[in-house]
Amino acid sequence: MKNKKLIATFLCISMLMALGGCDESEAKKTEEPEDTEEPEESDNETGNDNDLSMIYSDFREFATALNDINGDLLYGFGKNSDGLYDTQWEYVLLVYSDNEVLAYRDNNGIVESVEQDYFGYNEEEWAPETFLFEYEDFMQFPFLEDFPNLADGEKMVDPKTIDAVLPDGGYGGQLLGFSSDMKYFYGLIGPERTIDKTMEECIDLKAGDKVKLDGSEMEVASVKYSEDDNSQWKGYVITLGEIDYGGFFVFIGVDDNGDPNGMLILDSFANPTFSYYKLCKVPIAEDAEISVKVNIDGEYKDITTVKGSELSDYMSKWIDGCPALTKFEDGGVKVNGYTMVGFGIQDGWTGDPASIENGELVYFDLMLWS
Repeated sequence: MKNKKLIATFLCISMLMALGGCDESEAKKTEEPEDTEEPEESDNETGNDNDLSMIYSDFREFATALNDINGDLLYGFGKNSDGLYDTQWEYVLLVYSDNEVLAYRDNNGIVESVEQDYFGYNEEEWAPETFLFEYEDFMQFPFLEDFPNLADGEKMVDPKTIDAVLPDGGYGGQLLGFSSDMKYFYGLIGPERTIDKTMEECIDLKAGDKVKLDGSEMEVASVKYSEDDNSQWKGYVITLGEIDYGGFFVFIGVDDNGDPNGMLILDSFANPTFSYYKLCKVPIAEDAEISVKVNIDGEYKDITTVKGSELSDYMSKWIDGCPALTKFEDGGVKVNGYTMVGFGIQDGWTGDPASIENGELVYFDLMLWS
């Protein structure tokens, strides 16, 4: 362990000198390693949980050594590959200073420099300061993740507002994982879309009318009344824009008297839709209601509801037996894959979004699928 720390410190100094972060006199103050035996070649692969936990810890140790020398660096995790058509990815540590991003891999416990490939990201349009964290905030992030991917497209990562209090309402998006005590939810989430019309006004719309969805004007393509004999659903289907090119459906359910009793805004694939996705760290209320489904190898192993205060004990039963979860010894729990929350539809064609009240999650659905 002493050798590993010495090697890490030596590499930190070399890296900082390359970035102009320390001068030769500063480098001489740090002891060089006594043994620099070359490690065996080994890919840091996104597979074994113990390996990933070790990589996470090694990267944090390396970042701490860097921060001791230069407190102005920004940090994050990313993914890298040896070639464009190589399907085996590895996690890397990203370090940003003076308009340059350097990447480091973990090779059998030794953190070493590696060329960073951008894989579709335009380097000229990259703004690493928007998705890489200052040291203190980086050290609080509880698992490995692909930070640049989180900021791709319409998604937003703002390290300064990751734990900002969110307004009350319904939310949906991608669940990334939990803090070690299961008291915080980490995810890319956004609020339910809004339309500038009441349900009654929506029913009276005609083709060619204009509405605003999340503040953006859209044209009504059609308004149709429909009844589904199989689901007992009946109401109005309003099509906004061209469905094949970013359009939306607005469903207005009606009761037996024909009065509107619910609204659901769906995307072109008939999924509930949300907007303004951003990386958030949200506290989970002690009395939160969490609807859990565990599906392993195509078979439901458990379907239940747990309280927020029970989540840690409940999840501990699945940590070792469910491939959807990865535990980081020095961090939290990562939920692997593209795990969505808030996209369910309840009976009666009403949505099933995650719910935030007083800045805390009071309801969300959790699907562990592997």
